[in-house]
Amino acid sequence: MIRRFQKLDAKQVMQIWLSGNEDAHSFIAKDYWHSNFPWYRSSFYRQ
Repeated sequence: MIRRFQKLDAKQVMQIWLSGNEDAHSFIAKDYWHSNFPWYRSSFYRQ
């Protein structure tokens, strides 16, 4: 079942985002995604 996003979903959504970016952009070092993860997470929460 699909439902509206809830703030409690944010942690899991961001983990999916991180994993997806690692897979889709394998030419970029995983360290980049992990070290910039806090910035991306804060951008996500501002929306």
